[in-house]
Amino acid sequence: MELLTPRDLSDCPPHQCLYVILSDHQGGTVNDAVLMRLADDVFWLSPGDGDVILWARGVAINSGLDVTVIEADVCPLQLQGPKSPHVAYKLFGDIALDLGYYHVAELELNGIPIALSRT
Repeated sequence: MELLTPRDLSDCPPHQCLYVILSDHQGGTVNDAVLMRLADDVFWLSPGDGDVILWARGVAINSGLDVTVIEADVCPLQLQGPKSPHVAYKLFGDIALDLGYYHVAELELNGIPIALSRT
């Protein structure tokens, strides 16, 4: 992930999110995204738009590192705005109210995997 963004990710613990700029090899902006760290070695990106996965695969192939870039079969849902946790409470219960700002939780809704973040 640190090859994709100039942002320091070393102090981002699991289940936390960060806003990141994705930059190319010359420092140009490729996209912006919410980075979700689900485990020490599992990161998900939720970009604003564009096909970031192909670009990330290209970076991975040329990195010489042992990484896998996939498109997860998960629906990201970002709670945004002061009333959004109260609206989401009807779907997710207390986790919607207890989820810290820029944190993420892996949940299911009617059997559908969800990455619920508060941004």
